[in-house]
Amino acid sequence: MIKVFVLANGNNYGPYTLDKLRLHVKSGNFVETNLSCHDGENWIPIHEIPGFREELPPPPPKVESDDFTRRGWLLGDIADKRIKSFTVYGALLGFLGHLLLWFSYVNGWIKIEGETANLLLSPFSALYTPFSVLLAYEAYQLIREIPTSFSNSVGKQFEIVTLLVVRDIFKGLSEIKFGDDWSLDGNLNLLL
Repeated sequence: MIKVFVLANGNNYGPYTLDKLRLHVKSGNFVETNLSCHDGENWIPIHEIPGFREELPPPPPKVESDDFTRRGWLLGDIADKRIKSFTVYGALLGFLGHLLLWFSYVNGWIKIEGETANLLLSPFSALYTPFSVLLAYEAYQLIREIPTSFSNSVGKQFEIVTLLVVRDIFKGLSEIKFGDDWSLDGNLNLLL
């Protein structure tokens, strides 16, 4: 263990360990240019004592622009392409499946009771399903955008709100009863 003596203002202080000497320098009792002796022979400035300056870890590697596009298996660009394809096909299959359920329900091939039956009252309600799938995808896009850009994430939030409104419009459209009377009621006014 190194013992260091310090010469400051014509006085000799010490001996100090390196840790204690660092504390004295930080508190202002000594400055790094004060002379010191650690080997019993030579007086050198404190900052030249071997091991006085704590070694800093190496700086982190430079961040490349590609690092923002490779954000793991779930948020990276490759994953986004896969999820986008899955979303498009899922929305299409959901739409066709919902139409098939509606057709089966209208023809009496299946019997559905309760609140679920409201989703099968009109073929327009089949549009509710792909918009729900797209809404889930937009929520994923929002999560992807938050770390990269505040303004893009705000834009994604507006897209989500818009999808919610459009989805509710299609749901309302499926609840309209079309008949001989074409007067504008509350539901039709909302849609217009």
